[in-house]
Amino acid sequence: MDGEDEVIDYLSGEVTDHALDPLLAADLDDLNALLADPALWDDPAGDLRERVVLAVEAEVGASAAPPVAVVATADSAAPGRRSTPRKKRWAAWLGPGLIGAAAAGLIAFAVTRSTDDGSQRASDGTIELHGTDLLPQVSGKAEVTSLQSGLWIQFDVPGMPRREGDDFYQAWLRSADGKLLVPIGSFHEGDHVSLWAGVSIEDFPILTVTKETAAAPDSPDQGSSGEVVVRGQYDEP
Repeated sequence: MDGEDEVIDYLSGEVTDHALDPLLAADLDDLNALLADPALWDDPAGDLRERVVLAVEAEVGASAAPPVAVVATADSAAPGRRSTPRKKRWAAWLGPGLIGAAAAGLIAFAVTRSTDDGSQRASDGTIELHGTDLLPQVSGKAEVTSLQSGLWIQFDVPGMPRREGDDFYQAWLRSADGKLLVPIGSFHEGDHVSLWAGVSIEDFPILTVTKETAAAPDSPDQGSSGEVVVRGQYDEP
């Protein structure tokens, strides 16, 4: 029986012949007491989402607090119950699971807030993408979202041969008249790529991807190679 089985048996109340570390057992007793508190299972207040989002936004730009700070706050109702080393032990045991899940939930709230607020979204649409003669077998799409910070493009074209080392793919937005070109990101392959641009999709509606190789800062090769492998155009919905 491994350590995880012992913990599960202990939490479920089953008798086990495998003695746990006394400090860990004390931590698990505290956790069981917390989970047994009826207040933990009350329906959340109607403004909980807004309060959580505001709390997350207040932390933007601040240094991330270590997990032990979360545990210390949760344990503040029982001063003197545990020493700092035990707090760290509990944080280390819970961190990958419960604390990580809570953090993921907070991030989800923040992302939803940033993309479903009409004041931050200028336009949305999809660019249908197709391979050129250099890569005719591929196709996909790019989801476009205009945010206050810039243009977010979620690019997904499966099957693009991976490029590694000094070789990579470069994505571009081109103006409708073809006179202006803006680089929006480089990548190895076309699955689930996030691209960003500081221009509007209405002014730069053509998305292309070229094959590139790393070049010196002052080299003419810093521009597009012209080897376009994927192309598509945004049509305003």
